[in-house]
Amino acid sequence: MSKILCKCGNMMAVHTMEEDFLYDLIPQKALMDIVGKWKNIRADIYPDSLTNLYNQFRKDVYICPVCNRLLIESDEDPNLFDSYVKEAK
Repeated sequence: MSKILCKCGNMMAVHTMEEDFLYDLIPQKALMDIVGKWKNIRADIYPDSLTNLYNQFRKDVYICPVCNRLLIESDEDPNLFDSYVKEAK
């Protein structure tokens, strides 16, 4: 499976897709489009239709459990991640 190294040095490895640090990011508009198409999709005999539609819009997101840095899949390259740190108050 995939793994990513945070800038703090923490390695996050995905083994089960149920890790606490792994999230999906999907635009609200895309989610509403998917919900709107649900009636047609659920009648489809191929359950992958919903997954395929969802995967068109989603990005991988990791939240480092050590430093809480947010790593979001890049728009330019799905193998690269943009890193964000919460601003101090």
